Amino acid sequence: MVLVFAQNIWELNMFFFNVEDKFDQLVELQNQIDKHIVDTAYLKDDLKDLPFIPVVPLFCSINKSNKEVKKKPHLVLNSKGGDGAVREFCDMLLKSGSRNNFFY
Repeated sequence: MVLVFAQNIWELNMFFFNVEDKFDQLVELQNQIDKHIVDTAYLKDDLKDLPFIPVVPLFCSINKSNKEVKKKPHLVLNSKGGDGAVREFCDMLLKSGSRNNFFY
């Protein structure tokens, strides 16, 4: 079902499932789209995602994240996953104008 949404509704042409090493996959994706890790914002909710905090300039978690994850991000969103978190995140990025203005 997610694959159908990714291709037809969200019109995504790159997506990944069952990734063993998320960091390597992120680096590979960045190479494919010619972006660098400093141009990356990361939105997640799991303990396995904590290693990304020191290497991305903006790490956000959703409201219903693991307790340990909620202690560490630059920002915890008000929304829950599946209930507007991505929209909230994107709206904040767009309103900021750039990642340098995100926290002002």
